[in-house]
This record gives sequence, structure tokens and C-alpha cells, in this order.
Amino acid sequence: MAIKDKEQIEVSLVKLVEGGESTTHSALEGVSMARLGLMLDEGLSYDRWYEIGESIARVAKAMPWIIGDWLNYGERNYGEMYSQALEITGLEYQTLANYKSVAAVFTIAHRRANLSFDHHAAAAALMRVHVDAAEEILDAAERDRISAKETRADVRRAQVDMGLRPENELVERERAQLDALTGEIMPNSAWLDDLLSIVLTMCDAASDEELILARARAREWAREKGMR
Repeated sequence: MAIKDKEQIEVSLVKLVEGGESTTHSALEGVSMARLGLMLDEGLSYDRWYEIGESIARVAKAMPWIIGDWLNYGERNYGEMYSQALEITGLEYQTLANYKSVAAVFTIAHRRANLSFDHHAAAAALMRVHVDAAEEILDAAERDRISAKETRADVRRAQVDMGLRPENELVERERAQLDALTGEIMPNSAWLDDLLSIVLTMCDAASDEELILARARAREWAREKGMR
């Protein structure tokens, strides 16, 4: 598939996002798109099918950045626009806030096409206070194909080493949140600490809400078993 054909597919996808009902390019025989799906003629070659997927993926991966840039523009020019964005996009507030904040930290010149939005989100807090350290971690992620989860762990270690966060901050924060959630404090025990550490490790890349829920479930299990 020629580069021009790929660009036409991506333009078509953007037009659908803008509100078009359907689009078909005569230059792209066998390919048509509508707001509710993609229609491909039978008989396409594997290479053609694969390259269409690449074009779709590029647009999909760009969406967090696009929405974040749109939100930041709205704030600069019209004031806080979350109520409008919630209505227009149907996304959750926290998702929009994340897109907006990460897009504000990483200007287009600092965004890396070979890394996901989640990689950039993992390094955003560090980027705000130490650009060189954040860039070094993202360089390594790009060079060594490190996952977003591992990148987040690298950022945390760098923050601890730089004195930007206490080494035990995450554990203490989760314990405080759990105590607030359950409304009671269970006496410490070695086995419970071990269990919760395992849960925390398993959920390391999850949201704060999911971490709290996982720890709460572990504690509920302990209560049911009478393990105090």
C-alpha cells in the first residue's frame, strides 16, 4: 500500500471522528469506513489488510494526545472545559484529566512515536521537576523496549533516589487508604503484611482505586477466616 493510500485512510478516520457518517476513497478500492465499523471487500491481500490495521492503530494511539491537546487549548482560551468535554466524549473525568495533564507536560517535540501514551504518563510527574532524568528513563524504555509498567517502576526508583518521594510512600499511602475505606484498623501480623505486599506487587500498574479494592478484598478474606 502506498504512503498516499495510508494517509487517505487516516484522513478518512479523522473525518469520521469529526462527525461524518461514512467515507470511501476510490483510490482505496475495497475499503470503506462508517461511524459504526469498517467494511473490507473480500479478496484483499494480507499485506493490504495489515497496513490498513497499522493506519487504524496510528489514529487510535494518537487519540489520548489529541484529546489532551484539545482540552488544554480549551482551558487556555475559554477557561476550564471539563463539563463540556465529559458531555462530548463520554469519557470519565479522571481519564480526561490524565490526557490533559500528560499532554501539557509533554509538548509535541518531546513525544515519542515509539512509546505509548502510558509510557509518557508514567514519566510525567518526573518530567515536571527533572526533564533530563525523565528523558533518560524514556530513552531506555525506547531503546530496550521496556514496558510502561516497568517504566513506572523505574520512575519511582529515580524519585526515591532523588529524594522526591519516600521509599515506603506507596505502602503507607495504600495502608492509610485501606483503613479509611474499611473504617477499622486490624492489628498488624506478619502473614497479613506478606499477603498485602503480594497483592500490591500484582496490582502495581493498576489505578489507585483498583489497588484499594484489591487490598480491601484481602482484608475481608482475612476477617471471614477469623485471622486477626
